[in-house]
Amino acid sequence: MSTEPSSRFGWLESLTLVLVTIGALNWGLVGLTEFVGTNLNVVDLVFGSMPAIEAAIYLLVGLAGLVMVAVATRRYRHRADIEAERARAAR
Repeated sequence: MSTEPSSRFGWLESLTLVLVTIGALNWGLVGLTEFVGTNLNVVDLVFGSMPAIEAAIYLLVGLAGLVMVAVATRRYRHRADIEAERARAAR
């Protein structure tokens, strides 16, 4: 089993990307609508009557953000290693 990141996202990376995107869009709407004096928090609008589910969604989005930081770090380091190897080979 290879520990090198592939160029494709696996199922976990895809799921976390979706969750992070949903979270980013939600917080973008919250910030944008604050300027007009309202609060458009889609998660709260949909799950506001179910605080446990709402909290679970926020927790999942936060965890997905941490996973994406790890994925991005791993990919960045892998790319830096490849570029360093190419530079050594070019000498």
